Amino acid sequence: SMKRFFIVFCLALILSACGSRAHTFNLEKEGVAYNYGEQVFFYHPRDWEVSVDTIKLSLDIVNPDAKEGLYFDTFEINSSNSKEELLNLYLTKLKNLGIEVQKSKKTQLEGAQRCTLIEGYSVSDSIYFKEVVVFIDGKQYVYSYIADKDVYEKNVDNMTAYLMTLVVNDSQKAV
Repeated sequence: SMKRFFIVFCLALILSACGSRAHTFNLEKEGVAYNYGEQVFFYHPRDWEVSVDTIKLSLDIVNPDAKEGLYFDTFEINSSNSKEELLNLYLTKLKNLGIEVQKSKKTQLEGAQRCTLIEGYSVSDSIYFKEVVVFIDGKQYVYSYIADKDVYEKNVDNMTAYLMTLVVNDSQKAV
């Protein structure tokens, strides 16, 4: 009886391990590469709907089956502030918009570019977000994942993999 229980337990463990391995996230398989102009490159989910706004210099990539999306925005910065000061101004702007920033940390994107990873939520409607922010050449680049709380908590790890693929090519050569 104990031996039989052990065999059933081991089989259940093996089956669950095989099942979980079959559902691992594969960015290259489930995502598609996107070039935004000549300087920006990133991945997004293959079956999501893409719409480009050339006036606002933004891109919306929305899941047609759920309340979630990836959003890419470019902002011109006419400022002599340091990247640290620009980041503090951006965080203040978020706060003024009713956004509660839970985490803000400096990190590196997949292409080794320096960025800030920001997480938080909108106090008024409980929409959660995670985004990468990069300052280069007098511009601010923001690639965000935004979703309702339940969807966000379920998908944020996979969506973070997409966020981290952002590459912004510097048009000015380092001197």
